[in-house]
Amino acid sequence: MAKNGTVTITIVAVGDGSRLDFTIGAPVNSISPANHQTLALASGANTITPPLNAMFCVLVPPPGSSVVKTLKGITGDTGFVLNSGAPTMLSMPLSAGPFVINCGGIETVEIYWV
Repeated sequence: MAKNGTVTITIVAVGDGSRLDFTIGAPVNSISPANHQTLALASGANTITPPLNAMFCVLVPPPGSSVVKTLKGITGDTGFVLNSGAPTMLSMPLSAGPFVINCGGIETVEIYWV
């Protein structure tokens, strides 16, 4: 049975007498895998293969993580360093190919696929 899935990002910043409150809605994925995965990352390159029909990946490290994680298209790329202790959302075309998370140590993360 097909599942409808979407991701919503809410930004709230308050201080100095000002307030920023903004919500971003992503398109609905009407064939979402709606999948949760607990993944043990090894030190070094970890190839991640999205499930069929995934449009979004939300990578959630453990609270307070300081382990450096770098997003790469393939092993050997320079990549992009992710915020170690904060969730990261990736948007991708349906049936995207694998990507690599290069991890500076051993760490278990949660991945939500929509």
